[in-house]
Amino acid sequence: KQWYQRRVRGRVLQTVAVRSRTGWALPCELVLPGDRLGFGTRRAFLTDLVRNKTKKAAEDVNRSLSEMFSDGVIIYKGYVDDAKNTDNAWLETVAYNFHDHTGTSFGSLRLAADFAWVEAHANLNVFSQHKEWLKDVVDSHRANW
Repeated sequence: KQWYQRRVRGRVLQTVAVRSRTGWALPCELVLPGDRLGFGTRRAFLTDLVRNKTKKAAEDVNRSLSEMFSDGVIIYKGYVDDAKNTDNAWLETVAYNFHDHTGTSFGSLRLAADFAWVEAHANLNVFSQHKEWLKDVVDSHRANW
């Protein structure tokens, strides 16, 4: 693997990513009619809920996550290229940006094993459509790409 240090001035955004066979991917979930958005994405943070011994501490973490995932902004909605797509069936998605404006809601939470905080930048090894969505988010927050 190739490691390097980026030298940038200004804002740098981070995203939670999940390890894939080829690099990184944005966390995703299948949402069926009637399901609550964000439950599958919360999986990245559930490790912290399990590690907290007291009921009150677990409730505080859960409340913090609920607040963050209730305030998403749609960054993409529509067709997605996928190997499972056929002439008669295809995948569509809605991609959201859940942004921690203060930097305090997510910072103290530990991530589950396959998840990590990564800088959002042009050389990040993610699926091509995920990279497009990340660029849109970085641009919308006027951060460095």
